[in-house]
Amino acid sequence: MPHRFIGDFSLKEKLICITEENLLHQINKVLHLEVNEEIILSDGKGNEVVGMIGKLSPKSIEVELLKKQINKNDPPKQVVLYCALLKADHFEWVLQKGTEVGVSEFVPLVTARTIKKGLNIKRCELIIREAAEQSGRGILPVLRNETRFLDALKDASKNNQNYFCNFGGKLLKVNQSAQRVGVFIGPEGGWEANEVEIAQKYHLEAVSLGSLTMRAETAAIIASYLINH
Repeated sequence: MPHRFIGDFSLKEKLICITEENLLHQINKVLHLEVNEEIILSDGKGNEVVGMIGKLSPKSIEVELLKKQINKNDPPKQVVLYCALLKADHFEWVLQKGTEVGVSEFVPLVTARTIKKGLNIKRCELIIREAAEQSGRGILPVLRNETRFLDALKDASKNNQNYFCNFGGKLLKVNQSAQRVGVFIGPEGGWEANEVEIAQKYHLEAVSLGSLTMRAETAAIIASYLINH
């Protein structure tokens, strides 16, 4: 299977010149690809083209486009992951693994017990893109801006179904008919009592993932996987 690269490519052209620094480094230094090797270029919206490397240099790579194709690897459901910002690199891990299991949108939550503040957006978007390339996805997940808990609850009203993960809730049973599903994951210290009450007022379904206590990042990936698969 040819290596896949997602970028702002004009797939209508017959020849594409790649100049983006990250892609150049990946193709030249990491993968050591050569002239006449086939690669797949994707626009991150489900459209992609099989191409052949024509010229290689440290500053640019020319790719001849051979045939168009539609990527059908992405799950049919749209999972919107409202996950509290987590300490250290744990939120970045959620972005990477969440992309691999089919999350469509990531909403970084600021909750009452959120400790970490601020994201390196460029780094986060690179993590998402590389995870999408590695897992064979055709549609690039969206990373939203940091969002306060109450604003996220209002945003979730446009979803067909919303799950509020909280220890003590009933075991998650996925609504198979819902096409756009939101899942809320709290911070390391858990939700505050008033946040649980507010979530109930917004009609979020309180669920758990079993009797064992999981780290927030583990719960985020398991819940997202179960909803999609």
